[in-house]
Amino acid sequence: MNSFRSAIMTKTHSRRLVILVLLIVPLLAATQTVTAQAPQPQNSELSNISTRGFVQTGDNVLIAGFIVQGTYPKSVIIRTLGPELTQYGVPNALANPTLELHDGTGLLIASNDNWVRTIIGGIITQNQVRDIINSGYAPSNGLESAIIADLPPGNYTAIVRGFNDTVGVALAEVYVLTPSPSPSPTPTPTSTP
Repeated sequence: MNSFRSAIMTKTHSRRLVILVLLIVPLLAATQTVTAQAPQPQNSELSNISTRGFVQTGDNVLIAGFIVQGTYPKSVIIRTLGPELTQYGVPNALANPTLELHDGTGLLIASNDNWVRTIIGGIITQNQVRDIINSGYAPSNGLESAIIADLPPGNYTAIVRGFNDTVGVALAEVYVLTPSPSPSPTPTPTSTP
């Protein structure tokens, strides 16, 4: 009999209570020996972020900031949806959203109005329609906007406006198309006899 069980029995005077303690103590002792493995943290990365808002005119536009972290550039698609939202019951959807992409200094580095027509300029140097389709994130409506860009680490801002100062509800989204490269394993030193 262990000292814990003995200590309990010597302090009790009722035979009924001693029997109960003898039945419970082995259960407690058994549960004390069980050890739980803490879950190991997994490396994970954010693959998408989105925001929805009411787009007005002037300074009252939809502004979505995001940060590319790490040491490598990431390929992303930034898109803005308006007409597509009506099928989900969103009232007052923006009929024709336009998209601007600014870097951390505020410099306009890319823009788009109607994803089926690429606007060449800034960091966009070739037609993107095929790349947008192949990404799996092509908007369902030709009036919506999208940009694919390889962005180095830094701060970025997507600005959504209504074409010809129209107003309505829009969704701005950023999807990461290429994950960060996995770090190379560290070689294990070996010794020779």
